[in-house]
Amino acid sequence: MRNWKIAKDIVRCQRLCAMAIVLLALTVVAGRVAAQDAGASHPTLGTIPLFQPPPWVDERDDIVGLRQWLPDGRLAIAGNTAPRENGYLRIIDPRTKVEEDYYLVGGDGVGPMGRTEPSVVVVGDAIFLLNDGGDLVRASKQQQLMARIDLGFYTEIYADAASGAILNDGNSVLVSWWESVPSKRGYCGDGAVVARLSPEGKILWRWRDRQGGDNFPNDMVVLKTGTIIVLIEGHSTEFMGSMWEAACGHDYEYLVALSPDGREIARRSIPRGTWLQKLGLGGGGDEVIAAGGYIYKYVDKVARIRVEGSSLKFDWTPLSQIVPIHPGDDVAVTLLEGGGLTLEIGSRPIRVRTDDMGRIIEIKDLNLAP
Repeated sequence: MRNWKIAKDIVRCQRLCAMAIVLLALTVVAGRVAAQDAGASHPTLGTIPLFQPPPWVDERDDIVGLRQWLPDGRLAIAGNTAPRENGYLRIIDPRTKVEEDYYLVGGDGVGPMGRTEPSVVVVGDAIFLLNDGGDLVRASKQQQLMARIDLGFYTEIYADAASGAILNDGNSVLVSWWESVPSKRGYCGDGAVVARLSPEGKILWRWRDRQGGDNFPNDMVVLKTGTIIVLIEGHSTEFMGSMWEAACGHDYEYLVALSPDGREIARRSIPRGTWLQKLGLGGGGDEVIAAGGYIYKYVDKVARIRVEGSSLKFDWTPLSQIVPIHPGDDVAVTLLEGGGLTLEIGSRPIRVRTDDMGRIIEIKDLNLAP
């Protein structure tokens, strides 16, 4: 278990280092990029207002753990004060300069945050924040305070968890995470879990992957039908080591489709030797689209995935050349009118455009200088 957490921390550090420069660049040049690229969706932020907590918050140092653009154009900033007894969440609208602040008092702050995955969702007047350790908190405008939500683990002294994804799905929240309870299933873990919560923070249902083990919910999307698609992966021997792999897990990924009420309706393994990148929606929300290739090395194909009855169907489009990626890079795929594709590759960042046959017609370095 310790080796897994060290390996996960190493990968996370690599991602954080790679993303730090990009985050700085995006903040400074967001206005210029928006003018040059019609696809840019985030407004110019300008100078971030100073953090001014109320007197009852023991604030000696502003330690930022997360900056995330929300779909409505606002910026979420989460972090901890020093000492880490208090946490905060700032929601800033750069267009109106209106700011809403929320506080978590006592305990160990908001905990470790992932900079590369969305961690904040807004449902009506409620705001949810999920950290890397699988801790979920909820804030409301009425109280301006965050309260922790019991997701149903940590019931035993050695229990552990790590978050997967959090989504706003209509008038509810979808959360995925990985659980380990050594006294129940050994140190390999109890596997992936998905839950739906009401805006009030009530758990409406929980689904646990019957396969168990060290299988981690890496990504999650919702089709327009309400079907939930979860990408679950084991951990490769590159980071876990062969002894752990033999005892606990596997070296492949699989997809699980869940109904809106949490029933499993389909699952399918990704071919061995291929790892899917970030899941996206295509076909007007009827299908999942994702780049595929070798983990942390390259992408060389694009998968279009749809649910048909109780089955997941795959269509693969090979790329005309291998596109290298860096460890920690996220690759997002967008369908273009006419059947072409755009691949956005994370930390550099680079944009790749193809025609409808997968032939690469443009590779563009976005070259965001600080």
